[in-house]
Amino acid sequence: LRIQELQAKRKKKSWFAAKQESDLRGDSEALLHGLDRLTNNSLEPQMVLGMILVRAHDLRNTDCMGKSDPYATVRFGSEIIGRTATVKDNLDPEWFEGIRGVLPLGDEATEVVIEVWDDDGGGGRDDLLGEARLTSAQLYANADKVATLQLAAKPGQPAAQGSIEIHFEVKLKC
Repeated sequence: LRIQELQAKRKKKSWFAAKQESDLRGDSEALLHGLDRLTNNSLEPQMVLGMILVRAHDLRNTDCMGKSDPYATVRFGSEIIGRTATVKDNLDPEWFEGIRGVLPLGDEATEVVIEVWDDDGGGGRDDLLGEARLTSAQLYANADKVATLQLAAKPGQPAAQGSIEIHFEVKLKC
């Protein structure tokens, strides 16, 4: 129940605000997405991934009136491990939002996908502005660095433009 309460609180607050509160309580490890996968007895190596989605530049405008309303998601496999707030009417949004997760390292081909979307509100389907894909090896190579990643389009989607700036923090647990 305690983990569910922390996860519910985490969804309502930015990672930084939640981390500050959890540090005061001494339970910062519980804020990690995928805590159930992080165990002292696990034989599978794991990566504790922290990233700060800093900003995006020169995004494609998909709105007829005004500009796109971008937000970003971080996905591991089919599971979304984090989402930024929506920045209204902006093609160069700044988020400065942190996302953390625990990822298994059993398959080096497993990717973390950062997607940038245009929020069309409750009335329409959000438009994918572009995505960046990183393998666990690429994440580890970018540890403690700020990386600028070019956004690419999924097959069958309109061309992507722009980039996203991310600060990576990676720790291995064996």
